[in-house]
Amino acid sequence: MQFWKNPYKPVPVRIAKKWNEPHHNKFVNISLEFLNIEDRVGFKYLPGQFCLISDFGYEDIPMNIASSPFEGKEIFFIINIEIEREREILSREEGAIFGIRGPLGKGYPLGKFEGRDIFIIGSGEHFPELRSLFWYLALDDERSKYGKITVVLDSNAPSIFSRKGQLPELSELSNIEINYSIESILSFDGECCDSALKLISHLVPDASKSAAAISLPLKAAKTITEHLIDIGFARENVFISLHRNIRCGVGKCGRCNVGHKFVCIDGPVFSALEIEGLVMDE
Repeated sequence: MQFWKNPYKPVPVRIAKKWNEPHHNKFVNISLEFLNIEDRVGFKYLPGQFCLISDFGYEDIPMNIASSPFEGKEIFFIINIEIEREREILSREEGAIFGIRGPLGKGYPLGKFEGRDIFIIGSGEHFPELRSLFWYLALDDERSKYGKITVVLDSNAPSIFSRKGQLPELSELSNIEINYSIESILSFDGECCDSALKLISHLVPDASKSAAAISLPLKAAKTITEHLIDIGFARENVFISLHRNIRCGVGKCGRCNVGHKFVCIDGPVFSALEIEGLVMDE
């Protein structure tokens, strides 16, 4: 993990814009801009990394970056209004000043996706980093490095096009397929629905030449991971983003550990091979 500045010292940002997520009252998008040019220039991140947002005087809030490095000078996040810590940010008006620390953690190993068809699978609040990954791959000047991008979402997920008007239309993008599960990927008990597993199996032409990025509640993520491996994916090519009790963001507080690994510094993105055999509870 590398920081471009002192990881303990937040740099100032302001709320540039807030806008509602189309068709989803549960989510609100928030765009932040750096006050200082040198901070903006120095902020280099990869899909899958996160930041700690500091509303001065309150507890830091860990949030996954939803924007792609190719989308411009601002960074943006997707706020879940059902999470109290995130909802506090929405009480502030545009122009309000926050602090930000990051980028933190380990993002997606993008080299592992080269030469492969890519499957992006997510639901609901476990989604922002997948949006970042999608637009990184879709807008890369060397798009041809990657195979077909297939996205599988359910109706609880925010729109992957939540900045419509500032991004290309889907029809302008090459070799991309967006799929919405008719029902939620998740059952009432947080498990993965059989219909979602069948849909994924139907969409995979050659698992041995594919990679997957998954961001779901832990129980469902485990089920889909094992399903992908059963149909021929290699464990080192299946990547899971964990969201486990991150607080300090720098491996000091010990709240996010999974076995001998810390989600905040060894992750939050892990390959299925890296976490094979580790005991993980919700």
